[in-house]
Amino acid sequence: MRVRSLLVSAALVATALPMATAGLDGAAAASCTAPAMTFAASSASTLAPGVTALTGSTRTGTTKVGVHVVRVDLTKARLRVAGPGATGSARVQDILASLDDGVAAVNGDFFHIAADGVSVAPDGPIADEGQIVKAGAGEADALVVSNGIASVTQPRFGGGVTFTDVLTATASAVKAGPSATTAVAPATKTTTKPAPTKPKTAKKTKKKIKHKKKHRKSHHKAKPKRKKHKKHTVAHPVRRPAATVVVTPAPVAPAGTTSSLGASAAVSLDGLNDVDGRVGAVLITSRWGTSFVAPSIPAKDIEVVAANGVVTQVLSADDAVRPAPGQVAVVLSPAIAGAMPWLSKGDRIGVHGALSGPDGPADAAIGGNARLVGDDVVDPSCSLGSDTTRRPRVAVGTYDSGHSVVIAVTDGDSSTMPGLTLHELGSLMRSLGATGALNLDGGQSSTLRERTAGGWFEATMSDRSTERPVSDVLAVVTG
Repeated sequence: MRVRSLLVSAALVATALPMATAGLDGAAAASCTAPAMTFAASSASTLAPGVTALTGSTRTGTTKVGVHVVRVDLTKARLRVAGPGATGSARVQDILASLDDGVAAVNGDFFHIAADGVSVAPDGPIADEGQIVKAGAGEADALVVSNGIASVTQPRFGGGVTFTDVLTATASAVKAGPSATTAVAPATKTTTKPAPTKPKTAKKTKKKIKHKKKHRKSHHKAKPKRKKHKKHTVAHPVRRPAATVVVTPAPVAPAGTTSSLGASAAVSLDGLNDVDGRVGAVLITSRWGTSFVAPSIPAKDIEVVAANGVVTQVLSADDAVRPAPGQVAVVLSPAIAGAMPWLSKGDRIGVHGALSGPDGPADAAIGGNARLVGDDVVDPSCSLGSDTTRRPRVAVGTYDSGHSVVIAVTDGDSSTMPGLTLHELGSLMRSLGATGALNLDGGQSSTLRERTAGGWFEATMSDRSTERPVSDVLAVVTG
């Protein structure tokens, strides 16, 4: 049952909310003894059809902690993951104000703060309105909405890039070779003889040979250290999937003819707009965000920029650029790039990728750092008990077989209202009816904004004075 009235009494709210059953105590015992928590609503209002805002409290012992809840019926409203892009930051109120149909928003994923103190990037994936903004192989838990069904799950990312050498008429006969394929791992030295390079002047050819010899030696050197990122929160483990490149030499043209296409390569993608911790190939789009690209790329990688399926630039890491609308870029490790010595301006490129949950391709996705509830059980991995710090918290949960979502923000950061531990937050989400729940960024990032009937915004922030810019927000929109 869902609250549908514009304003209902606290007593009616208490009976209308889907609550955990008596089985909660048993579930808590089986999930590392999470403390029992309850939510006492004091007021409720309807922000839009299918979107209900509730204000109330919970208790940790004798301490009262304020709780703000938004319930969303996904058959009547939608979730968006909005922000400046895969990098950058903005205030929740500004992001919500930019959405014409937005009615509520809360800060989202944990994020990196780069060495420059300005550039930030969320730890987990971002998908918005069916478009992947940021993703990578081996993602941790996230909230994923597919076909109107929400779930807390580990999303799957997969994709690839194909490069095809475009030959000149005079180079066709020179570059044609035997038809074969060879797989090359990024961290090993390839023994495959590459297709011959395009004819250059004697001076340039000699220079390229010297570069290749230097490149072979680089495989035995330690990987350059990446710039350290400061973190204001616990980060996901570094993810290093084994990317591959499969190179197919140029086909042999029939006697008396020439071919305009030479060798080709199929490269698996490690990530999309997610360079940190990746070691093979990463796709960068115009939704990269506001930060500079070059400082994020390892020193020996190269960037291939393309538009309309054609390579327009091949750049060093120092010269890397953010793709403009209509462009894409692929960052390649030395091992991957070394398997394609023929890669140059004018060659062809094709890109594909997908981020999916259990119910299909992601319409919306946002990351977090801990699964609070899974399969109706608080702390299903028994990993939350070590967190004993009480602070403002933000969480999102699913119920009603994924057709509804509940968002909760708790107060804190004061001697009189210290907030909740992760165990307590998980128990609170279960009491709100969540069968699956994810911890989002909290502490000083904790912010909830609502658009009232009068068009005003109401803010709930951890310190009640300033709002911290964040990397992305989970927004509730109508239509």
